[in-house]
Amino acid sequence: MGKIQILDLEVSEYIKCDACPGRARYGFTLVNGKLDFCFHHYKKYQNALHEQAIQTIEYQQSN
Repeated sequence: MGKIQILDLEVSEYIKCDACPGRARYGFTLVNGKLDFCFHHYKKYQNALHEQAIQTIEYQQSN
């Protein structure tokens, strides 16, 4: 697993999970494109995602 980069987002910024209507907490850059997942779906797919991800970003809300 590579290093996770942290990206601070304004509270008003909303990145949607690609699997549900929830707010994305993690973004993954893959060879074929990009996926964003909420914490629930990140936990569900984390092993496969970390094996294939070129870059992993953790989204954090800043005030």
